[in-house]
Amino acid sequence: MTNNTQLRLGILEALCWHLCHALSNEKIAQYMTGETPVLLEFIECIYNDKDNQEDSVTKAAVALLGDLAITLPQTGQLFSQKPYTIQFVQEAATSGISSLTDVATWAQTAISKAVAKPVGA
Repeated sequence: MTNNTQLRLGILEALCWHLCHALSNEKIAQYMTGETPVLLEFIECIYNDKDNQEDSVTKAAVALLGDLAITLPQTGQLFSQKPYTIQFVQEAATSGISSLTDVATWAQTAISKAVAKPVGA
């Protein structure tokens, strides 16, 4: 595993952990809402770096997209503005790697719900 892969994986896993375990819903909204566009840019860089994509990083990135969709439902509008997010998850869902497919299928459902949710709801 390259240093780049280890760094990306560490960042993604730490962010997922914070979203799911470390912060209350109020704190997540308070601290993470403003950071979501930056997180999506980071994930976009990972998505666009096809030469260095590793399954473990893809899985963690897709999981973070799903976690963002669940913990910050207002991110649906951002997902709509960033079509690569849906494409990234769809590619992961059809990867043929069962653990990646499982995470991607879950993330697709979470993102679909966030995108369908009316703004301000």
